Amino acid sequence: MRVDILVFDEARHSINAYNVKRGNGSYDGGKRRIIHEELVRTQMLLSDYGRGSGFVSETSHAHIIFYYGLLSLPPPLAISGDDLDEHFQFPVREAIEFVNAYFVARLTELIEQED
Repeated sequence: MRVDILVFDEARHSINAYNVKRGNGSYDGGKRRIIHEELVRTQMLLSDYGRGSGFVSETSHAHIIFYYGLLSLPPPLAISGDDLDEHFQFPVREAIEFVNAYFVARLTELIEQED
């Protein structure tokens, strides 16, 4: 699994790896099985990776964030973008949407300049 985000939570003594899917499509059974196997392998190696990097954790988890909400795997492996604030117990969704709006505006400006 390609890790997009690695989070060490010092208060919870946990290390978590996240892959972010921004598409809104579903995967067939074979692809879901491959993704599930990659998540399990990542989770198995995560604590040792953290320890080697100086982050000792009591728990480790690997997740896929389906930002636009169409979950191809069941929770807790999959997290909907709507549930990010609750998952992280910290407001992150608004900041992500702010950055998204910025890039949409910039892309729109670039497209309009070419006309």
